[in-house]
Amino acid sequence: MKQHLLLITKPADDEMEDNAILVAGLKRSIEITLCAPEQSVALLSGAHIVLLRNIRTSRISHAELKSLFHAISASGTPCYNPVAGHELKDKSYLALLTRLGYPVIPSITDKKELNLLGQAERYLLKPLWSDSSQGIRSCDAARLAQEDMQKCVIQPYVTFDAEVSFFFIDNIFVYALRSKAHRWDLALWTPPAVLIDWAQQFVAWRKMPYGLLRIDAAQLANGQLLLMEIEDLAPFLSLQVLPQDIRGHIIEKLAASLLAQASKSLPHPTAL
Repeated sequence: MKQHLLLITKPADDEMEDNAILVAGLKRSIEITLCAPEQSVALLSGAHIVLLRNIRTSRISHAELKSLFHAISASGTPCYNPVAGHELKDKSYLALLTRLGYPVIPSITDKKELNLLGQAERYLLKPLWSDSSQGIRSCDAARLAQEDMQKCVIQPYVTFDAEVSFFFIDNIFVYALRSKAHRWDLALWTPPAVLIDWAQQFVAWRKMPYGLLRIDAAQLANGQLLLMEIEDLAPFLSLQVLPQDIRGHIIEKLAASLLAQASKSLPHPTAL
């Protein structure tokens, strides 16, 4: 009998194709029930494992997200990605990585640390809890001191040639994408080993026990990479841009990981 997977998702036009491809592939080895977050609590007891997709603050409120995390943790059902001990609750980790000396776009959350940003003509103020570029403000150096920086991460405006994303399953590198004309105009990319190692340092820092991890970076004109974000909850996978054989290979790896975690749950959940 197939394991039961409860896929909790929030429909979104820009992610429906990604979800459809994923579900079609996983159905070969896992029985899947799709539901919205508000429907999930009643279904948790019937699942061997939970998979989160499209779950982030542009799709769901903080209160709803907190309630969902609590319900999943209380159910004892393994969650993919794990929500227990979810560390990256806002963008303040970028400031921490800056202070620790990691190769990240310089970031601060306190005006007292402006010296860490160096000299720049313009700065970006990003709400700590935003995603998908929501709520970002731009200002010049002269105005920066007058801006309300509370609940924001402040970064210098960085010009770069491309955005790159490294994808990991259970902390093992599986594929990478690089932007062409704009952020979501993506193509499969084969990075050299030294750049995979570069991304791996953030995987090691994150210390996630299992799951999907996406490391996003800006690639400067000289080829240098600077971390933009660690997507560690429900990263968009861009499966539709992958060649079919590689896409199938990725979904097989994901299915194997899901099944491994599902096997740790209760042996006989109630029917979904």
